[in-house]
Amino acid sequence: MIRVYRRRYPGSSRSARYHFYFVLDGQRFRGATPFTTRRPAEEFARQRYDEARERLLGPDSSKPVRFADFVRTCLERLRSDVSPAWDGVQRDYLRAHFLPFFGEERLLHTIRPVDLERYKQERLGVGARPVTVNKELAVLSKIFREAVEWGRLRVSPFLGVHRVPLDRDPETRALLSEEAARLLDAAREDPFGAFLWIGLHTGMRPSEILGLRWEDVDFRKNSIAVVHREDRSVKTRRTRYVAVHPDLRAYLLGLPRPMDRSGYLFPGEKGPHRSRYIRRSFDRIAERAGLEGVTPYMLRHTAATMLAAAGCSLAQLKAILGHRTFESTQRYIHLTHEDLTGAVERIKFSTFLPREAESGGSE
Repeated sequence: MIRVYRRRYPGSSRSARYHFYFVLDGQRFRGATPFTTRRPAEEFARQRYDEARERLLGPDSSKPVRFADFVRTCLERLRSDVSPAWDGVQRDYLRAHFLPFFGEERLLHTIRPVDLERYKQERLGVGARPVTVNKELAVLSKIFREAVEWGRLRVSPFLGVHRVPLDRDPETRALLSEEAARLLDAAREDPFGAFLWIGLHTGMRPSEILGLRWEDVDFRKNSIAVVHREDRSVKTRRTRYVAVHPDLRAYLLGLPRPMDRSGYLFPGEKGPHRSRYIRRSFDRIAERAGLEGVTPYMLRHTAATMLAAAGCSLAQLKAILGHRTFESTQRYIHLTHEDLTGAVERIKFSTFLPREAESGGSE
């Protein structure tokens, strides 16, 4: 985008001549025009912009560029402006969400606001939290803004696309014990049943479960390794280990396993299943169980709530769920009235009461 303006000097006076400013291919260009009226100054700035574009991008700079190629180039050039952790998160978004949705061959200029709205609704549909979807949209918005500044697009398709209101959070409760039992019963003969078992017994994120390999399950140590891989969406790059409950261990041992331990628990045609497989399969089982308004992410909330009710400390929960802050962990705990009542009843108030005076004491 080319900006043409008159420079302001101290004392509120403005320059007689117009100046121009634009960013192209990551470089900033600014200078003065020889004109004192706007229209010829804009034409002069446009001429400088076209000259810079041909010099930097070549005579074929108007050739369409693929969305995937531009995003990779953009993230690489902006790498020094962000923290290593956020750079890793953005690349995870690209691999796990952007490319599966838009594809490798989609041209940058063909993406429209309706496509971004569809992306937003699909991510919410598979159980992604609104705050997470908003972070992904912020990255996409930045990418398209850079595409405009670098001369690859005239207008960003993000104009008119709104973020998700944070009060529209579908994952605000845990499943009731009866609901969880009905889900497991409905999934008894379903290949997706293992997903429900792992989610309810470990509190792992849906994307983490989907990317599990058999080599991640250690039956000797009764643990599951949550490892960052290029083909697996893991929110953090740190490896963590989740304890396996005896019931879950017995269930997993009863599942058929491939000869190759590097095989996926939920194999797709190429690598693990896509995220849309989660919601489609979960909805099928929820309908069979007669449940409405439940989402895959509720499995994680349910596991956290059950662990807290069983006496698990906040620090332990934070480690199990893989959170960086205690604030994040607290959002996953949904204690019922019965939980709170039981906690109060377990307190031995008699230990705080004064002892009765010994019989025969002085009056």
